[in-house]
Parts: sequence; structure tokens; C-alpha cells
Amino acid sequence: MQIEVGEWARTVDGIIGMIEQYENGEYWIRHSDIDVWKCAGDSIIKHSKKLIDLIEVGDFVNGSRVEDRYLLNGEKPVLETAGTEKIHSAYVKEIFEKY
Repeated sequence: MQIEVGEWARTVDGIIGMIEQYENGEYWIRHSDIDVWKCAGDSIIKHSKKLIDLIEVGDFVNGSRVEDRYLLNGEKPVLETAGTEKIHSAYVKEIFEKY
């Protein structure tokens, strides 16, 4: 499946963000209001039109660790969070495993 501008992407470097631009074989991924990352297509390990599809156990969403596929700290379902509350930040577990 082809990666498209406007989709969400998860990279091998631990970035989750929206693809804003594709140019000369490289993707520009917006991670936050101020951070934009440039990466090659082979650095993208998952992509989807829905951000929730990229969240995995061990990731952090809005400051809470995802303990299982459907719950944040056993309290609030991730799927409910994605639908009723804006996801302000999502960090993949690989970032925290590096340090």
C-alpha cells in the first residue's frame, strides 16, 4: 500500500506524526506544532489514515502509558480517547527504551 500525504506514520526512530509532504523520496512528518522530521520511506514502519492504528502497548498517549491495546493505565479506552478526546502527544516505546 502506498504511503500518502495526510496519513499518520510511525517511524523506526520512534516518531509518530502526520505526513505533510513527499519530495525526492523523502517524507516530511509533523510530530507536533513545532517539530517536523524528514525521513526516507524505508524508515516508516506503519502508516494509516487513523492515528489510533499506530498506537501500541508501551507507547505513551497524552502522558499515559498504554498498558494494553485498549486501555490507558487501565482506566480509559484508547479507542474512546481517540474519538472523544484529542490526542495531544504520542510517543513510541522505542524512544524510552533507548535511554
